[in-house]
Amino acid sequence: MKTATLERAIARLKKGQDAAFETLYDATKERVYYTLLSILKNPVDVDDVMQETYLKVLENIHRYEANTQFAAWINQIARRTAFDHLRKTQRTEPLDVEDYNPQLRVDNKMEKQYYVQTLIASLEEVDREIVIRKIFFQETHKTIAKALDLPLGTVTWRYQQALKYLREKEEANERQIL
Repeated sequence: MKTATLERAIARLKKGQDAAFETLYDATKERVYYTLLSILKNPVDVDDVMQETYLKVLENIHRYEANTQFAAWINQIARRTAFDHLRKTQRTEPLDVEDYNPQLRVDNKMEKQYYVQTLIASLEEVDREIVIRKIFFQETHKTIAKALDLPLGTVTWRYQQALKYLREKEEANERQIL
């Protein structure tokens, strides 16, 4: 979706036109979902926290400054809501790649998605977010660095290290199957 269309929807929401929410939601739901998944690692929790996130967006839409990066603004709300949820539930242990049985062949799409999610969940939080933003959202390293408030070189290095780690995990899983 074009930035201008999103900005118009935001302006309509600020004026109280609730119908514009659908446009905003459709434009941002995928990014928010994967941001939350990178932190919570559980799709059931993500659904709950996603609802909470959008409620906060609606409550605070008047604070958003037009023509600034809305994606960064909504992602910040999503991240904070996810961390609040983790604190409330006192759940800090990530899914472990070992929980997935590598002896099972990954034949169907759902199993492949689960396998990839499990691999990505094994990364450290910052690395996981960098990988998700780079691969799924095709953000540049520069954009990621700005959103995460990290030096560009650090983001580039962490991305390369995360890919290396994921390749090594995948190779280890393949060796276990053979």
